Amino acid sequence: MIRTLLSYFFVSIIICNITACKAQKATLEKVVETFQGGNTELALEQINKVLKKEPTLFKAHILQGEIYEKLKNSTAGITSYENAIAISPQEYAPVYNTLAKLYLNTGNYEKASQVLDTYLSFPNLKPEGKNLANKRQQQANFGKQELDKNAAITFEPLSTINSLYREDGVQLNADESILIYSLTNMDKKPYQEDFYSSKKENGIWQTPTPIASLNDAENKGALTLSADGRYMVFSYCPEGSRCDLYSSSYEDGTWQEKQKLSDTINTPYTETQPSLSADGNTLYFVSNRPGGVGKADIWYSTKNKEKNWQMPINIGSPINTPENDITPYIHKDNTTLYYATNGLLGMGGMDLFKTQRKTANTWDIPTNMGYPINTYKDEMGIYVTTDGKKAYITSDRQATNSTTNNQSEYKNMDIYTINLPTALQPTTTKTFQVVLKDAITKQPINGNLQVVNSSNKDKQIFDNTAIKKFWLCLPTNNSYLLNATSKGYFLYSDNKYITDTTTTITLLLHKIAKQQEIILKNVFFSTDSYILEELSTIELDKLVFFLQQNPTLTIQLQGHTDNVGTATKNQELSTQRAKIVYDYLIKKGIEATKLTYKGYGSTKPIANNTTPDGKASNRRTSFYIP
Repeated sequence: MIRTLLSYFFVSIIICNITACKAQKATLEKVVETFQGGNTELALEQINKVLKKEPTLFKAHILQGEIYEKLKNSTAGITSYENAIAISPQEYAPVYNTLAKLYLNTGNYEKASQVLDTYLSFPNLKPEGKNLANKRQQQANFGKQELDKNAAITFEPLSTINSLYREDGVQLNADESILIYSLTNMDKKPYQEDFYSSKKENGIWQTPTPIASLNDAENKGALTLSADGRYMVFSYCPEGSRCDLYSSSYEDGTWQEKQKLSDTINTPYTETQPSLSADGNTLYFVSNRPGGVGKADIWYSTKNKEKNWQMPINIGSPINTPENDITPYIHKDNTTLYYATNGLLGMGGMDLFKTQRKTANTWDIPTNMGYPINTYKDEMGIYVTTDGKKAYITSDRQATNSTTNNQSEYKNMDIYTINLPTALQPTTTKTFQVVLKDAITKQPINGNLQVVNSSNKDKQIFDNTAIKKFWLCLPTNNSYLLNATSKGYFLYSDNKYITDTTTTITLLLHKIAKQQEIILKNVFFSTDSYILEELSTIELDKLVFFLQQNPTLTIQLQGHTDNVGTATKNQELSTQRAKIVYDYLIKKGIEATKLTYKGYGSTKPIANNTTPDGKASNRRTSFYIP
């Protein structure tokens, strides 16, 4: 708007010259020259002197309003433009459009709507100005509607965390015992951004302490934590340089030296604001690299089989817009994404939105989280707890516990908690641990774990961990296929129904030895059929991998039934089922010399056939090492 108003301003000076207002022309030209030269504070002093002498000078009030806008003082700017309109209501239509913008910047949606109506009533408006006014009118109407809802949400500041400085980028581990955030110290020039950590004891966050091993003279922040809180990805921004993504692991009681992520992720452009999926295999982040939709876009990368990050993909529309789409947070349900944008209809500034993944690469239309979560100020980030009931929000909604100085770049950000309304919650998710143990010694062992949601086929893969246990965050009231592997042990398979009461799950793995039957619990057939159900291929592919890793093994594939039906029919069905598994493995490249198959019908029960559970256990597909 500044170019439009200044263009008008220069025309006014010419007209003033024609009418012999030479002194006024010289004075205003001097203010404009100072303003355009970047000395905004001096320009304000100069225009204030002009208005003290000539308080009814219309264009001086407009210029004063422009200067206040540059100083990010919307309240003072409103007064300047209102004074200009009071002097000459019909002289210059665009001043109404600019005034509406400042009303929106201060959350006065009703006033904004009124002055926009006035602006739109002027004849011969330029198309770009009219389009902008219509967009602002939509925002004003949206703001009024949200305020009228008067949603009852209480914002509780984190009193032990918030300080006189800026706190943002808050992240927690899955069980909410560790909280890490970045704090920007305004006492240092240039401003210094460092990491701080707090532990929860008896339900209370303790006094935060700096993470000394990662804090240095450079700026860092915008972090994400793994579910167990032992791995971090964060942005690192050396002075005078762009931001890149780095990682650190928590070992031996301290965060280790930062490691820069590969050039697949980092580019000559900016990469920042990462968010890891619960299984650590998908990384969302923000970048201004070419190939995006807008100014700052959300991108994501997944790990390949070698656990390296693959080429990032732009998340695309409807999430990314031509404006700034930032601070993504993928919830532990691996489906719900929260983020901030100023590119969609909202309350003003940066608003928080929620969307959910429909398929691997498609998302629902984002939903504005509404008032009072969003305000006319900036809501820059959100963390939602694993159970989905509480949110931690970064906002400059209040100056309480914050510096009141004018900081245009580092605003008064604090961290708040709220109880999240049901409509804005993600899928209910449970955090629990899975431990792999030797079936004989019962001692924990290292290994790998694959978890597949039987409803939507969503797959999560977990690698060896130093602490010999996996932290899982899974949506509740679902059945999951579990496959575990460990060097020197048989493939383990099971399926579990996860509820909100699920705690630690222990998987007992048997060492590879002859004359053992290993049941493939996730190989499924329809009733009285030998056609494999689609879910079965997940387990069979793990069996293929197991055989490839143990090329000296020769196995017999076995089919078994319960005692329902004739012995002949059961024998035939069990043989067909063993054969179909045999054919699948051959098709996947396993040598026929390593495989045999046989159906046993109901001749080898492992449970009593007098109960439904017993019959279900006897209906099985397995493999046996002779």
